[in-house]
Amino acid sequence: MQRHQVASACVASEEHWEPLPEDDATFWPPDPVQLKPWMAVLAARKLPFHTAWRRGRQALVLSLEHAPAAAREIAAWQRANEAWPPPQENPRSKAPLVTDSSATAAAAVVAALSALHIRVSQSPEFWYRPGAWDGARVRAGEWWRLITCLTLHADQAHLFANVAWLAALLALLGAELGAGVTVFAMLATGLLGSLAMTGLGAWHQSIGASTMVFGLIGVLCTVRTWDGVQRRLRTHCTFAQILPWIPLLAGAANFALYGTSPGSDVLAHVCGLLAGIPVGLATIPLRRHASRFWLQTLLALLAAATVLLAWHSAFHIAP
Repeated sequence: MQRHQVASACVASEEHWEPLPEDDATFWPPDPVQLKPWMAVLAARKLPFHTAWRRGRQALVLSLEHAPAAAREIAAWQRANEAWPPPQENPRSKAPLVTDSSATAAAAVVAALSALHIRVSQSPEFWYRPGAWDGARVRAGEWWRLITCLTLHADQAHLFANVAWLAALLALLGAELGAGVTVFAMLATGLLGSLAMTGLGAWHQSIGASTMVFGLIGVLCTVRTWDGVQRRLRTHCTFAQILPWIPLLAGAANFALYGTSPGSDVLAHVCGLLAGIPVGLATIPLRRHASRFWLQTLLALLAAATVLLAWHSAFHIAP
């Protein structure tokens, strides 16, 4: 008597082979979730079978007499259902590129920075003296400079370049993470970037929102890299293997093009970009709460209050 073994899609393989009684044949589902549908197919055709555990997996065991019919029925079911279940669509794929709240947040930040620059341009020394980042003074205890420096700009060209980038990044990221989360992340990357500059022992003076610009670029690259890694774990196509690296390469290219221009504070840009990595990782779990108005409002107000507190300290505590 010849011994039969039927593996996934009714094809024998050494990986699935295991000795069975002389008059039995076994069918191994390629995926354990297919076991019950296969059982339903055989039951509907009134083909007798029973299940057995083999190497920690369940298989369908039939007599050799019913094995060919079972193989035909299962193969027909596989062909009819090869496109089932349909691929699950990423809910974020239908999300708008920009939302009303993210556009509003972007406009508010641009308006606030522009209005402050108008005030600063009337008496620059009054604002630059207590507000510019100065490594020596920060290390001496003037912590507010870590934040106030992010709101100051040297001239209109400097302001326009930064607010243009901030508006685009806030609008795009705000639609996905939530406007409040994005505004808070923007300030967090700027604060961490300024703090990193202080820790590295820099002694120069620096102003500008570009630290936050590159911080948001770091957040965007981190979030997109995370998505690419998750997609890579779900599929093994060639594109999915390289997908996680594309955002990182884009961030590096962006830094090379815009972050190293003559006269720019390269250290501030590097620190901001790197600060975006931990901040970006922290924002990923918050994406599911992007529609929670109270959370977005709370974080936006907290960011604004932090900036106001820093400037209050600059004028009332600074020597």
